[in-house]
Amino acid sequence: MKFVSQFSKAMTFSLVLFAVSLADQAIAANNNHSKNNSTLIAAKARVRTLANPWGPLVKVPYRSWLPRKEKPRMVLFCVHALGFSSKSYDNFGRRMAASGIPTYAIDVRGFGQWIQKPEEAHMDFEACLTDVEQGLKTLHKAYPKLPVFLVGESMGGAIAIQAASRYPDLVNGLVSAVPSSSDRKNGKSTSTVAYRTSGRPLGDVDMAPIIVDGATANVALRKKIEAEPLNRMDLSKKEIAQFEKFMEQTHDAAPLIERIPTLMLVAYKDRLVTASGSVELFTEMTAAEKLMIGDGNSEHLMLEEAQMTPEIEWILKGWLREKAGKAVLRHVATK
Repeated sequence: MKFVSQFSKAMTFSLVLFAVSLADQAIAANNNHSKNNSTLIAAKARVRTLANPWGPLVKVPYRSWLPRKEKPRMVLFCVHALGFSSKSYDNFGRRMAASGIPTYAIDVRGFGQWIQKPEEAHMDFEACLTDVEQGLKTLHKAYPKLPVFLVGESMGGAIAIQAASRYPDLVNGLVSAVPSSSDRKNGKSTSTVAYRTSGRPLGDVDMAPIIVDGATANVALRKKIEAEPLNRMDLSKKEIAQFEKFMEQTHDAAPLIERIPTLMLVAYKDRLVTASGSVELFTEMTAAEKLMIGDGNSEHLMLEEAQMTPEIEWILKGWLREKAGKAVLRHVATK
């Protein structure tokens, strides 16, 4: 199988490929790194779709940010927040790639490029978890000697926790930022409030006033988020109910995180959700290697939309380097 590619005016790759093609091409790039440096450009995101194992007609959109010269020591696989898309990791991906870390981000079902087709513009968390599984398998095949870290924020943080609990052998490390929409003590969440207060019994609920305004106090950033065509803030009440149920299930998945090194990021300027819900998830995890970092300067978005602070970047990269080194040593010891 081969790549089908086309350059856009913005010099962004748009490709449709199968998982085996991605793996074969990435393996070739990894093994012949010095020869292919000109094709590994961190300054531009590659936009692609990945075939789902359910069949050749299901393509999963994602982006990648690849190092220009550095030989990679680990790989990141990112999942975005509610309402956003893989594009929200653009600044994050560039900063990681600049440090020699190949970074990939997937569009969650119902968001990003999924919304370009009406029949696919709906949430499907079970299918999304399968997409994550396939992505992890593909990256392990593409980078067979490197640890793969799963990264998620908000809804993406919950998806990352649940995926890690299901596929522990595919996840060498977990980074979850503000992964809870509520805590079990008060039982309240922003989406429940929106669901109950919406004046329309049927049809979509505009979540932008809650998601966008709660995510940041920065007016310019709010306008940028609302103007992004790949973001989707109108959700049906059925989707909101599915979201609530899925987020609640994260509490059941957290105790299953037993042997995966985990970094939890909590924002104390978060106006969208309380920090206590994420703290509760952290305490429920049983992993021997787990660390929680609370940032008093971060709002809800700690990684996406260029909101990662220099302090969080320094902590994250240091943690990743340490855990990647340990993962490599464990891999060598088992040989």
